[in-house]
Amino acid sequence: MRLRFPLLLPFAMGTCLVTSLWAQEREVKKPQPAAPGVINDLDVTVTDLTEEKLNNPPKREIKFERLEETLKRKLTKPDPKLFEQKYAATFRLDIPMNGQRYADFVQQAGDDVAQLAFLGKSYLIYPQFNNGMELPSESFARMIMMVPKDNAITKEESELFTNLESHSQIIRFSPEYKNRPESWKWNMSILGTTAAAVESRSTALLTILDQGACRPIQLAIFKKREPLCVQLRDQRKALEESRRMVNALQEELKAYVDFTPDMLSNLRVQQLQLDVELAGVKARIATCERFLAQPALKADRRNQIEDLKVAAEIEFSGFEARRSKSSEFIAKVKTAIDLTSKSSTADFSRKVALGETRQIEEQIKNVDAAIRAYAPLPLVDNKVVVQPLEWTQ
Repeated sequence: MRLRFPLLLPFAMGTCLVTSLWAQEREVKKPQPAAPGVINDLDVTVTDLTEEKLNNPPKREIKFERLEETLKRKLTKPDPKLFEQKYAATFRLDIPMNGQRYADFVQQAGDDVAQLAFLGKSYLIYPQFNNGMELPSESFARMIMMVPKDNAITKEESELFTNLESHSQIIRFSPEYKNRPESWKWNMSILGTTAAAVESRSTALLTILDQGACRPIQLAIFKKREPLCVQLRDQRKALEESRRMVNALQEELKAYVDFTPDMLSNLRVQQLQLDVELAGVKARIATCERFLAQPALKADRRNQIEDLKVAAEIEFSGFEARRSKSSEFIAKVKTAIDLTSKSSTADFSRKVALGETRQIEEQIKNVDAAIRAYAPLPLVDNKVVVQPLEWTQ
């Protein structure tokens, strides 16, 4: 298990590639306008990054600045092999200001890739904290195995970096902390018997970090992108479908704008009252019919009853019409209530789909940001300073 604790010793730890972060970002096409249905003004699925570009980053032209001024270093113990080193190369590498956020982004990419994010016990892009268990030489051994054959370093350089503990004075790494993370840097120092040797070793170090760490890490992160894009496209379809459903229901509801749920109780009371009235009128009609069925009914009386029956039938017709209209209104209120409920459910589904869509978009943005964070660390002033070395007691 990896434990996180502050870095206390400035030992071997390193940087990335022979390409600067700004150069790699410059290669990325500007985001394109969003396609219809995209929530934001930019479509995060659009990118100019490809596996081929990550595998073949722009080559950094390193400027070696040779100084005549001697660099003095104390010889802590007699060491003939160390005393043979007559030149020193020093340079600094910028650490990304968002390194803390993405330092362990690759931990779920598999142990082979996750280990490449470390130099020894420290994160490559956030050396203030460490979480590793390996020695720097073990980290370099992993990275060298990932360097493509056409960028392979020499056998002598490979042995030097993979036996770093025996050459701790020849190759040094130490983080430089400022007040703000964006000012943090890696300080690198490499010794050699000749100026050409330290230049070659400096180039080898950058190649190892670039091709052996940054490149495979970026590729591993990039592989997470397309599955998220596929998921996002499907989610956008679901979002559009829920939007169409909400719009259709809202449009249908416009026909029922005058029928509100609070009308239902009054309409039902009215309907009950009409049922009572209809029952009474129906009873009067039935009574009239019984009287008219009597054979001995006098003509005047018959005419009177027939008039009552006609009046009751007219009244019955009016009550029936009112009840029919009342039933129609009740049906419309119920339809409005049902449409409102469906609209509310559809809108909830829309909000859920919208939230999931935005969440996936953020995941894609984080993937892109992590790819940029693991781009080759920029070489400060794009130069390596080479000086004669003088050993002192």
